[in-house]
Amino acid sequence: MSAIRRPAVLVASVAVLGGALAACGSGPSQVNSAVIMGDKVITVDDVQQRLDTALKVEPAAKELAKSRKLDLVSRGIVTQLVRHELIAEAAKRENLTVSEKDVSDAVSQAAPSEDPVQKSIDAGFDTHELTRDRLLTVELGRKYLGTLQLMLTGVDIQRPGYTREQANDLARRMAAQPDQIAALAKDAAGQPSQENPAQVLTNQEWNALISYQRIAESGQPPQGVSVSDLIVGQFFAAPDNSVIAVRLGSGEQTEWVIAKVARDPNGVPADLASLASRAPAVFSMTLGERLLGPLAGQLHPRLSPRYGVWDELAVGIVPSEGEKSGLVLPLGNRAKP
Repeated sequence: MSAIRRPAVLVASVAVLGGALAACGSGPSQVNSAVIMGDKVITVDDVQQRLDTALKVEPAAKELAKSRKLDLVSRGIVTQLVRHELIAEAAKRENLTVSEKDVSDAVSQAAPSEDPVQKSIDAGFDTHELTRDRLLTVELGRKYLGTLQLMLTGVDIQRPGYTREQANDLARRMAAQPDQIAALAKDAAGQPSQENPAQVLTNQEWNALISYQRIAESGQPPQGVSVSDLIVGQFFAAPDNSVIAVRLGSGEQTEWVIAKVARDPNGVPADLASLASRAPAVFSMTLGERLLGPLAGQLHPRLSPRYGVWDELAVGIVPSEGEKSGLVLPLGNRAKP
């Protein structure tokens, strides 16, 4: 986002649930359920079987077991299972398909992940099934890469010491008072200065190709920065007309964007849209993953607390509320602290 000043570097033991977790009322029972989404149930047994498979066939999983880090693998397995259901639903709604030849070709060309956790997660899945999901995710992202543009109205704060609690409180007030967002943003920004770097955002345009254009023009892709960070993937995981509080960066390089996110009816400008066909597939893949976020908000996955909590803006599972990417609220919502 040209107006947002960015830091140089921005920054996935299974147990059977006890009877106390039995769901009340109608619908699927949460006993022995890792996740429930509508009438779909992901069982603890399924997760355990996939974890067992990974331990049998993947040396990296055995090493993670020695260092007691299998929780990362089981959490990643559950995330992938949820994403599988989401991409299946997205493909149905968006009429997305991939051929068996495309799947086979991609399998033959794919290299295993170098990350030991991701390698262990992948080992718990059928390669063709996993590849099909990834190709469908790319297709979802490709469909919107050159058309989807967001408008942000709120504030970008890079003030040292600005906390998650302050950002979340501001987001709650914005969500509860939509007609006061501009005033709340101005008040939160204060008087911007070198000691108080902050900027009010008014219908600030943002799309996934802005960062690609900068890379293409400079010929210098940044080192150590993920595509998700480049395009600020959290923005695209937010439903239309919602309020987010998102932390960008880490450590002392902390930046918070607290803003209303809305889809721009005018879409991506033509000069940027023309770059969509040139952008690497990883841009479409990353955008596609984050576009599953609003769908997850509609299907509302309910997790066993043994695996963690659902991170709406990362479209995945994290260990605790305090480790989420940020907060997302519908307009008119008065969420509890």
